[in-house]
Amino acid sequence: MLINNYVSEIAQLKSQQNDTDVAGQIEELNGKIRELVEQNSPRLVRGKMLYDDIKKDGTTSGWSNDDYKCFIDYYKAIDFPSFCRIQKKYAPKTAHNTFFLILYEMGMDDKDVRRIMGITQEAIRSTRYRIQQSMKK
Repeated sequence: MLINNYVSEIAQLKSQQNDTDVAGQIEELNGKIRELVEQNSPRLVRGKMLYDDIKKDGTTSGWSNDDYKCFIDYYKAIDFPSFCRIQKKYAPKTAHNTFFLILYEMGMDDKDVRRIMGITQEAIRSTRYRIQQSMKK
């Protein structure tokens, strides 16, 4: 989204070719776009690998907190409306809880979530309770 905003700003600036400062602003925006792509591309690639692994019956055993965040970044990139619904409805505070909610958004059931996350049914109830409590605050 930021990249799209920068591209539209560049288009607007190009229509104002008479200003001498425009070329500098365009170059600055292009630099910001390059920086965003360089910073986020490795995270999105990692997130896609994790996403594909989960879709192929993988689990989160051995995942770090950063792995959860990469998965979430990728999911946000491929299904932004669903991600926004989760954020708006539940406002999860942690990457772990966001991942938990995304699994359900992807059509998983309790059995799938237990297998993927390596947790018990009691842990699922506990996580749901914590998410509900954070919504009330």
